[in-house]
Amino acid sequence: MLDMQRGILRVVQDCLSSPPSTLPDTSFLPIRDPVDLVALDDAIKTKQVKRKDLVITLGLLGGANLKDTVWRVMKQILVNNLATRINWTGLHGKLAFNKLEMKNVVIEGVRRNPRCKDASEQEVEHLLKRWFYLASDRDGGRKRRSTPSSSSDSMHPQQQEQSNPPQP
Repeated sequence: MLDMQRGILRVVQDCLSSPPSTLPDTSFLPIRDPVDLVALDDAIKTKQVKRKDLVITLGLLGGANLKDTVWRVMKQILVNNLATRINWTGLHGKLAFNKLEMKNVVIEGVRRNPRCKDASEQEVEHLLKRWFYLASDRDGGRKRRSTPSSSSDSMHPQQQEQSNPPQP
């Protein structure tokens, strides 16, 4: 109970520290383009107010546990189509998330959830890696890949022979 009260107090103090007439602008979220992601990353490196606002906004998303919190935060930040073009290390020509300052903002935002305040950087990073790995399965991706196409051109030649036995 005391931890919950401390979490609420921290949120109230953050709200009081910013001018009441200005709410953080999150109209740019979720990010849809890699260029926009790099631009936002540059902005949070140079503008501490923007970084703080983003951390507070992400911290307010909540979550039942660490995994749920990471999933909620990432869903708020990136559209899934962009997430499929990013991975942790940048292999295969993808954008490397671990090199972005956004990684640190996500970790700070996740830790603002009272249930995740003691989460290690390694635990959050593991879940971020998993989130990017599973991006191609979300939004119907797995179903699209598992559904066989209607044309017989996609069948393996041996399957075509079995489905169309020669006529005597």
